[in-house]
Amino acid sequence: MRRATVIAVVLALSAALAAPAPAGAAGPTGNTTLTVTAAKARTLGKRGIALAGVRGADTVGRQTRLQIGGGEIEAGEAALTTQGALRFLAGKGRSRRAVRLSSLVVQLGQTSTLSGKLGGDKRRVLFDLRAPAGGLLIDPAEGTAQLHRARLAWRRGTLRTLRRKLGAQVPGGILATMRVGAATVFDRTPQPGPLSDEPPRLARPASAVDVTSASLTWHVRDSWIRYANTETAPETLEGASAGAPIAESSHPCPDRPASTDPTLVYSYSFPFAEGWYDGASGEAALYGLGGVRFKYLGHGIDLTTRNPEIEINGSASRAIFRLRGEGALAYPDKRAAILSLALTSAPAEGPAGTFTLGAPIRGSLTNDGQAVFAGFYPPPNNGFGCFSVSFTTG
Repeated sequence: MRRATVIAVVLALSAALAAPAPAGAAGPTGNTTLTVTAAKARTLGKRGIALAGVRGADTVGRQTRLQIGGGEIEAGEAALTTQGALRFLAGKGRSRRAVRLSSLVVQLGQTSTLSGKLGGDKRRVLFDLRAPAGGLLIDPAEGTAQLHRARLAWRRGTLRTLRRKLGAQVPGGILATMRVGAATVFDRTPQPGPLSDEPPRLARPASAVDVTSASLTWHVRDSWIRYANTETAPETLEGASAGAPIAESSHPCPDRPASTDPTLVYSYSFPFAEGWYDGASGEAALYGLGGVRFKYLGHGIDLTTRNPEIEINGSASRAIFRLRGEGALAYPDKRAAILSLALTSAPAEGPAGTFTLGAPIRGSLTNDGQAVFAGFYPPPNNGFGCFSVSFTTG
């Protein structure tokens, strides 16, 4: 048996953090990684006590990994079950004793604990989890639970029982630190809704002038990108280009950032086709080419968004894409206004003939956009990234 030296429990987040809403869902999943404070590890070694995972829990060096087997995540609390067990060993030869901590459950809420069975006894609380301020984050809408930098402290009665059963002086107090992250796994494909009729193009005023070039970049919702990358990275089509991979903390308009700060491609740029701008009204219509294909075939998702149309029209500003889908998202080749754009000011000119919209324009899913993504992103959680836009007139 390998000796573990840390007991910090880490439940890794599943990439299903932002799966489209299914008709039903399985319980949370992930894994736990146990690792001991340096001081307690030294004490365990000096006292001839070893700790490792058994019954499916793997120990390599100082780490023990257990899988999350299910549970529930609700408003303000979560209960997460694990697979495998922890085993304490002490003594040698005939005097050698082993005691298991099994059926482990992490309970998160106003009072957070790690409970289980000690040596086959009835279930009891084994540890208290003492989290710092702001260290517990539970989001039932996203199906996630996170606990950061909590201290794992023995319950006195449990520690006494373990010492008696093991015949060894297991060190008390804070045994470890603990991080928890769990995500609900959706086990059914999304159920998208129908789309409205294709929207008309924005009417061009007589005073408008042609746009000769434009830069159109879509910074896609961070949690959707994490979800899509679970199976395969989004694919660019027909001249569209992917931006450089960046840490999620550098996303220009994060919606649901993850504590793990993954480095992924979040931004996609589209070639410019045509457009116009009207200085009198501040209105503009910019038409792009190319597309981005999002696939998660394991969940029935195969969606292509192509030929973006950015309409700058005050509070009615929007982004229209031509959609094409397969599987559960089997949309025909059809235009749909899937994003409303929160325009904060009219395009600003400088230098002459070049116009920008300052900070990226935040987008939120319209009714059609919510239908495409199966209603999983209702207001106020319907943000879906932002657009960086600039253009030049003749």
